Amino acid sequence: CQHCRISFEERGLYFLHKSLHGEMSPWQCSICHKICADRNDFHLHFVN
Repeated sequence: CQHCRISFEERGLYFLHKSLHGEMSPWQCSICHKICADRNDFHLHFVN
């Protein structure tokens, strides 16, 4: 993370962490704003 210098092995965790700094995750639902860890979780959320 460029804000607090924490590193993440999993990309999904990094994007979840980025949301704490107010940066929107690419896997965030535009309807309910739920943040999903990855593309698969996002797809399952969107379908349901």
